[in-house]
Amino acid sequence: MDTDDLQFPANIPKIYFLSFFFFWLQEGSRELEAELEMQLEQAESRLKEQRSMANRLQMENDQIRDKLEQCQREYHCQVSMQIGSMSA
Repeated sequence: MDTDDLQFPANIPKIYFLSFFFFWLQEGSRELEAELEMQLEQAESRLKEQRSMANRLQMENDQIRDKLEQCQREYHCQVSMQIGSMSA
């Protein structure tokens, strides 16, 4: 933004007006930075929760897979024994 494009009040010297304008921009920048920091912290917190949930779900999946494999082994063993007893 070119300062020549700004409309300065006639009774306020240009330097004071620009100082106030600069202060206003700095204040807005600080507010925006604080808001972005808060959003970043919230996003990091959600990411941490989601990673934790993903780890829990992976562990649960591994346990279920182990149980399934055990059931399949037991079933295969029972079927083999049934077939063997029918052959004898």
